[in-house]
Amino acid sequence: DDTLVCATESQQLLYISISNLYNLNNQLTITDNKPTSNSKNQHFEYLLTSFHAPSLTGDASITGIDVALWRPLVATCGKDNSVRLWNPIDKKIELIKYYEEEPTSVSIHPCGLHMSIAFNDKVKLVSVLSDDLSAYSEIPVRSCNYTKFSNGGQYIAIIAGPIIQIHDIYTSTLLFTLRGHTNKIRSIVWMNFDTKLMSVGADGVTFFWNLFTLPAKRPEQLNSPIPFLCGNTLLDGSKAYVLTNEKILKEFSFTKTIDPLTGLEGKIQEPKEMNISYFITN
Repeated sequence: DDTLVCATESQQLLYISISNLYNLNNQLTITDNKPTSNSKNQHFEYLLTSFHAPSLTGDASITGIDVALWRPLVATCGKDNSVRLWNPIDKKIELIKYYEEEPTSVSIHPCGLHMSIAFNDKVKLVSVLSDDLSAYSEIPVRSCNYTKFSNGGQYIAIIAGPIIQIHDIYTSTLLFTLRGHTNKIRSIVWMNFDTKLMSVGADGVTFFWNLFTLPAKRPEQLNSPIPFLCGNTLLDGSKAYVLTNEKILKEFSFTKTIDPLTGLEGKIQEPKEMNISYFITN
């Protein structure tokens, strides 16, 4: 084979044709995570595309990820202070933007034309352009660690520790403030046509919120002495799935069974559990 693949210190994969090595007389450097050369011709190219690079402390973690519902776009942010838009079909990066401070979370609008980027003291709402992310609104929020657009895209949930704020994305108006968790919220899920919300906390509690009949918790409330890592639910809220830090996946059903003989409602089914430690590695 005539191809040489190289792995760099900035965690990039580059390739070059070996026949071109004889013509490579200039020293190759990596600047801004992009391969460049002093010559006019580009000898090295990305094997697939560029990846998130390590920060000054050597951490290359991806701190946020989200998927657009109506367009083939995946948004990520990382410790290298970059926000990236990926095209999973073409397997390439559509856009990269670097910020002076580290983004803590990213969420992409269902249409793929807007994004929210969370920082330590604010959340920026940006428009996705062909070559840039243009900010059009800024919401001051301290210690924001997670954001999530609603399924319809008209609301955005902003998480700051144990508190949830619901904002209108067109006016940035604060609509609701939901309090109940005593520890960091791990994940949230919009359901029932964006009228209800499920939140999963590290305190081992999952709340179901009804947003438009006074923002109060629904009767369904899952409690566990084991902290939850994340959770999800069906859109109608009939079942919920949560994952504990002991790698136990729990299924909770809120639908009462019907006795086929009498036609009467029975009790809610007991939670089901499955150990998925064999499928997850640290």
